Amino acid sequence: MRPYQSIQRKSRSLAHPRIRVYKIYYNSWVIKHLL
Repeated sequence: MRPYQSIQRKSRSLAHPRIRVYKIYYNSWVIKHLL
């Protein structure tokens, strides 16, 4: 169970910054289309 948990933690740490980047891209795209 421990190695599986460590893999989950690594995937989460890698996914968080990507989610933030996608949100920024999505927000900028929405703003551009609304303007």
